[in-house]
Amino acid sequence: MSDRGARAGWVRWGVAGLMMVVVLVVDQVVKSLVREHITFDETISIVPGVDIVHTINRGIAFSLFPGHPRIVATVTAVALCLIAVALVRFGRRSTAVLIGGGMLVGGAIGNLIDRLRHDGVTDFIAVTSHWPPFNVADIGIVCGAILAAIGLMGERAD
Repeated sequence: MSDRGARAGWVRWGVAGLMMVVVLVVDQVVKSLVREHITFDETISIVPGVDIVHTINRGIAFSLFPGHPRIVATVTAVALCLIAVALVRFGRRSTAVLIGGGMLVGGAIGNLIDRLRHDGVTDFIAVTSHWPPFNVADIGIVCGAILAAIGLMGERAD
């Protein structure tokens, strides 16, 4: 690999790291603001169909497996390790894989921090009454997974 190719690779990994940090920091700052300024179960209407509501998810996605935060945290940590291995293995495929992976990892770490520090994840975005509340980390996880999948389906970068 040429020096130029090596630099491009490091830049792509740097962008992935930056995305991870951005998702993690924005997630933690917003969750902190919600915990400080909105009482538990308080609902603030933003626009029709979108509310801010301070809730705690003691399970995993869609509130599955509540009441076992340490087990869920352990499963999350194992998943993060598997994601890291997948990024190293498939990161060369495209920049989208790395950026998506960075977003996914940032979101997963954000929710893991909540599980360890608060025994549950602070959720606050309620789109409809039929959809469980979610947070910035969840948005990073979903968007990151979609972007990584798109990157894996596309042509190889190298």
